[in-house]
Amino acid sequence: MRNVLDCINAFIPLLSTEYELVLGRKGVSVTLRISFDKKDCFHLMGLQYLVDRPELSRDRGRVFDEIADGTITIEKIESSDFYNKIEQRVHFLPLLEQMIDSNDTVFKYNKKANMYSMIEADYLINMALLKGHGGQGVTLCAKNWYGVTDIDRNFRKNQHNNFNQDRGGRPRYMTFTDYIAHKDLGQKTMLFLIDGLYGSEKVNGAPSGKWKMEPFGGNWPCSLFASQDPVAIDAVGIDFLSTEFPRMADVNYCDMYLVEAALANNPLSGTFYDPEQDGTGVHSLGVLEHWNNPTDKQYSRNLGQKSGIELVYKKK
Repeated sequence: MRNVLDCINAFIPLLSTEYELVLGRKGVSVTLRISFDKKDCFHLMGLQYLVDRPELSRDRGRVFDEIADGTITIEKIESSDFYNKIEQRVHFLPLLEQMIDSNDTVFKYNKKANMYSMIEADYLINMALLKGHGGQGVTLCAKNWYGVTDIDRNFRKNQHNNFNQDRGGRPRYMTFTDYIAHKDLGQKTMLFLIDGLYGSEKVNGAPSGKWKMEPFGGNWPCSLFASQDPVAIDAVGIDFLSTEFPRMADVNYCDMYLVEAALANNPLSGTFYDPEQDGTGVHSLGVLEHWNNPTDKQYSRNLGQKSGIELVYKKK
């Protein structure tokens, strides 16, 4: 099998190459010009999926250079728990120039295979369920993005890559933060909703039962949470779930992805969040705080501050 250094060495000549492709159908032609950048190689190899290798969470051009000069070794990259998911890409990428130059290569675009892509959407609405989840603690709006980003047809193989927080509370890279920051995912979302009609302690099975906490008082929550802030809505969801289900699995530090998102321009983990791999980084993605207590359920703006979360309760 070829390795990442083979990819780098094969990609270097392409950096000074530009291809012009003329595509024609039924008397209409379109000209495409293809050029190459070091950051393209990072993406084509699939290194963005090796989320357990911190040395790869930097500027993609710099990673290219450090693989080339041996600072980042083949052994380090192949030690990733997720390397098996990209090894086929790595094996065939060194053949890219050969495939483009070949007169036997036929390029086709299958629209049906890509019909559910969110890239062409003008806006999105993200609707999650109010429930706990072993491993992460909760499954709310941020985790919804796993359903649209799988790279394996069998979702069980990679749906939950790197979604759990550090059990000791140490800051770390969180996939959710990249999802919230991505221009075609969180940044296209105009409204975030959490369906709290029932709510549940566990991710699977029937709802856990009617809720004891106020204002529900032994009834189903029958609630719908809404916000335009992807961080704030999940923070409120965590407050409700952790109050009703204090023994919920893995609830400790389950807001780690929100801490990273709120401080995405300077996160505690030191991660350079750059979901498009264009070297620009991201800004703060929303407001994070927790309520003052489970009885009053007040946040900063409820308490008269000019910034922060405000929880507005509407009953019908």
